[in-house]
Amino acid sequence: MENDRFEKRLHYAYILSMITIGYNLVEGGVSTFFGASDETLALFGFGLDSFVEVLSGVGITHMIYRMKRNPVTERDGFEVTALKNCLVHSCRRTCSGRCTGHHQQV
Repeated sequence: MENDRFEKRLHYAYILSMITIGYNLVEGGVSTFFGASDETLALFGFGLDSFVEVLSGVGITHMIYRMKRNPVTERDGFEVTALKNCLVHSCRRTCSGRCTGHHQQV
């Protein structure tokens, strides 16, 4: 029973990770296209940021796929790199807003 719930949750997580990757690919493509065509650096940078999030999503999807196939004992190299990328990217976004005095609106 508990294993079935775990498998179902892994399936939901996999679907959400694929949606996230697809959404960020579209968002990045549209943002970089319009940012480059309108010469808007902020919009172009937002698009590039979306592509970094795609890399993080690929790392999460890889982890979920591996968890579905094998019991989780330890993270492999790809997951460690993807998680470090997420951490560095999150810190960079937080610090850049605080250093310049700009805050993201929620």
